[in-house]
Amino acid sequence: MPLMLTLHARPQVAFLARLFALLLLAAAVVAIALAAAPGAQAAAAASATNCAVKGKEQKLGPTYVTKVTAKGTTCPSALKLVTAFYKCRTAKNGPAGRCTKKVSGYACRETRTSSPTQFDAKVTCTSGKKVVAHNYPQNT
Repeated sequence: MPLMLTLHARPQVAFLARLFALLLLAAAVVAIALAAAPGAQAAAAASATNCAVKGKEQKLGPTYVTKVTAKGTTCPSALKLVTAFYKCRTAKNGPAGRCTKKVSGYACRETRTSSPTQFDAKVTCTSGKKVVAHNYPQNT
């Protein structure tokens, strides 16, 4: 016996058809998002990474480095840049010196807050989309 829909059931069928279409659309959006996941991983890799400095704090140049972050580059490269920046900074005038040229292709900005015996510095070095930042105190 064929299934006959009453007039009362037709609006419910139309609703279910719209609901089914929305579910298909949602499934398509999820599938596209999953297909784009490698791109999302690349974007996450491009976000800033805190580089481990434990055990290296006093081996990177200044009195000690308290924080290093890298974006668009690796932590080993970022740590090498910190050391290169220190060598540039102290080449003239010793610990109180300033680095005014590019370091390993990066342009670096440094801000300092001073006290009578030391200064605390924040350095940000950029090269295109690559960013390396580090903090350090320096005894004077």
